[in-house]
Amino acid sequence: MLKLRYVFILILLPYFAFSQIQDDFSDGDFTSNPSWSGDNTQFKINTSKKLQLNNSTSDTSYLSTANTLINNTEWRFYIKQSFNSSSNNYSRIYLVSNQANLKSNLNGYFVQFGSTQDDICLYRQDGNSLTKLISGTVGYTGNSVNEFTLKITRDANGNWELFSDANAGSNFQSEGTATDINYQSTSYFGLWCKYTSSNSKKVYFDDVYVGGIVVDTIPPKLTTIHTLDAHHIDLYFNEAVDSSSTNNNTHYSVSPNLGNPTSAVRSINDHSLVHLYYSGAFIQGTLYTLTANNIKDMSGNVAPSQQMNFGWHEIQYGDVTINEIMADPSPKVALPEWEYIELYNNTIFPVSLKNWTLQIGKSIKTLPDSSIAPHSYVLIGHQNAEADLSNFGTFIALSSFSLTNSSQELILKNEKNQLIHYIHYNSNWYQDNNKKEGGWSLEQIDPNNHCGGQKNWTASTSNMGGTPGSENAVFAANPDKTKPEGIRVSEIDSMTIVAHFSESMDSTSILDASKYEVSNFGKPVWVGNAYPEYNSVTLKFSKAFQKQTVYDLVFTGTAKDCAGNSNSLISFRFGMAEKPEAKDIIINEILFDPQSPGVDYIEIKNRTNKIFDLKDLRLANWNEETQSFENIKHITSESYLIYQYGYYVFCTNSLIVQKQYLVRNPRQIIEIPSMISMPSSEGSVAILTANFEQIDRFDYNKDMHFALLQNTKGISLERINPDLPTNDRNSWHSAATNTDAYSQTADFAGTPTSINSQYSNGTEFNGEVWLHNNWDIFSPDNDGRDDVLLIDYKFPDAGYTANVRVYDVTGKLIRNLVNNELLATKGMLSWDGLDNNNQKANIGIYIIYAEVFNLNGDVKHFKLKAVLAGHL
Repeated sequence: MLKLRYVFILILLPYFAFSQIQDDFSDGDFTSNPSWSGDNTQFKINTSKKLQLNNSTSDTSYLSTANTLINNTEWRFYIKQSFNSSSNNYSRIYLVSNQANLKSNLNGYFVQFGSTQDDICLYRQDGNSLTKLISGTVGYTGNSVNEFTLKITRDANGNWELFSDANAGSNFQSEGTATDINYQSTSYFGLWCKYTSSNSKKVYFDDVYVGGIVVDTIPPKLTTIHTLDAHHIDLYFNEAVDSSSTNNNTHYSVSPNLGNPTSAVRSINDHSLVHLYYSGAFIQGTLYTLTANNIKDMSGNVAPSQQMNFGWHEIQYGDVTINEIMADPSPKVALPEWEYIELYNNTIFPVSLKNWTLQIGKSIKTLPDSSIAPHSYVLIGHQNAEADLSNFGTFIALSSFSLTNSSQELILKNEKNQLIHYIHYNSNWYQDNNKKEGGWSLEQIDPNNHCGGQKNWTASTSNMGGTPGSENAVFAANPDKTKPEGIRVSEIDSMTIVAHFSESMDSTSILDASKYEVSNFGKPVWVGNAYPEYNSVTLKFSKAFQKQTVYDLVFTGTAKDCAGNSNSLISFRFGMAEKPEAKDIIINEILFDPQSPGVDYIEIKNRTNKIFDLKDLRLANWNEETQSFENIKHITSESYLIYQYGYYVFCTNSLIVQKQYLVRNPRQIIEIPSMISMPSSEGSVAILTANFEQIDRFDYNKDMHFALLQNTKGISLERINPDLPTNDRNSWHSAATNTDAYSQTADFAGTPTSINSQYSNGTEFNGEVWLHNNWDIFSPDNDGRDDVLLIDYKFPDAGYTANVRVYDVTGKLIRNLVNNELLATKGMLSWDGLDNNNQKANIGIYIIYAEVFNLNGDVKHFKLKAVLAGHL
């Protein structure tokens, strides 16, 4: 809390020195200097060095300490109640008491903080009788969080005055005055709380002072400027200021060019607030400097010339971003075990959050009066987390706050209900299987790429587990330079479709219905956007689309994404979905034993010239014992069309699949929340209709892999031909391990979203190995021309393993090019001209000898001649 410097009026100095009370609890206890006693077990000093109520049941608790000061005395303290006050939830601060036990029928005076009227009042207590002396008119304790500094003074004639500051500073407003001299002496000062069990830990005290009346000698300080619109600004001082100085418009000047305000008026309700009006308008995006001169506080202290920058900036989407999310703090790494959201001000202007809303799922939270300084942070969390998380910076406490671990939609809006930032995170955003289990925050990589979604978020790399209130550990430039594209169309009904874009769009660029046209069909009669993601538009037409027809939708305008990248050539293909029959869709490839980290996947193939909708399909396991399907899962709840003869993959993390395998059609990977059971030894996977009718089913086991493979982790099973029976083991083969053609590294083999590496149409012909384009001369000098010798191969069916070696003309082995490698039915090998020692081979003639065999004992030998050329 704010620790103020003052000059004291000292009366009877020796007596005063022994009797005053000052305690900010920074020593970590309340048992000495001074010593508090009472219900000691029901209070604690928290990590923020505040005295906190610490009980678990409904009760009344108190602490008191010795005090003899009553006349010419000031009482001042911080108090916070994180609940709406009521008849069973409020606090008393005993200024004067003749007894240490504040629960007894004592004589004295106390301030009551909260009641059924939600006010702050001064009472006299005579045994068990109470008399209200001051009925507060300013302070209000009916909020979910009530944080105040209170001050009370009494002179030798019994004149009392009660002050409050609802911002817990020193900008005191008078609640009222009274005269009462019934009691002229005291023995104790104390703190008293009445509460229900739900509020038994939600009262806080700090900065207790009982002593001589403080005379303010510190001049007022300008703390904040809020720009209300193009003509009005509000100035906030750290204390009440004198109206004769604040209402003089010549005491203020704004540069450049604006000079003195047209009017200057101190607020009627808040004497630390001054309203300035300029007839000349502030220019959007311009940084101004205000100079304030000769401003006096209520004690007559005159402030020296003060300057502060401000600007007129109409808040835009992405100016304040959701920058860090701690959705699953357990088990903790090093941070306190609390959920939080961090906001970041990405502008050069301070931003007021008053009456902004944060929507978490379906729960809408209204933010209190708070602000974020330029390029600074604010944390938002549960009020119970404040003591721990406020140590990391400005903290906004909410009475309820909860984030789901797996997935959550977050929507931030300003006081005008304008969308400022939107994200929908899920556990894949961690990009780390270990960190997503808890204790680590999600961090935004580049706050300027606020529409980047999953590509702009990852798990924190801080050894604390997160970076609340400071720059993210993963901070880096990560701009969006990719132009938007049309990715697919989904069907609502025969006259209404939804066109999906590859990313969040600038909605104003895509909402002109006249810019859309379906070839040989017409234009839509209505267009609407998808709030709040803005990554699709709904188009309604005046007539119905026909089945078994493929349409082309063209956007003829210039579409812009959220980052401003544009594209004037956007088109979509679509049609009306039909109901699939058995074997219209087949299981074409499965990965059931992924590398770690990795995920299972299932690839399906549309074998027909019809269009189907994935929302009408289900994935399931088959239980042989019960002869029934189980673990049935929806693939998607929204329309997702699959087209003629296309390949589509289902998995829980598309980014991992794309990192590990050569994915030729990444938009044909469909992420699902959870996968059906796919054990690594054996299992059964099925595709069903919405009525649970079987379309295809595959009963697999690990022995179906190629027998010569020593390790099948990360290698998929591929269907050799779509027309072969699904549950004939001869219809399946391990994916080729030729890394150049089919995977990203040697640890992975599979062809998700494209034709299988082991595909064969069953035609009989002899296998071949030949030099690519019959070109037998290469020069590995890195000049970009014929640097690599390419070797093509093609075989009639799957299951061939190869050894390929390179010899010089003397018969000396130069390079083991391939050793027992499972080949696809067709593909390509290469030699870069290096020998087994990774040295460039000499210029000359070389023999490439290939031995190819299968499990049936068939062996094929090929001998090729090539020339390694170079400059002499």
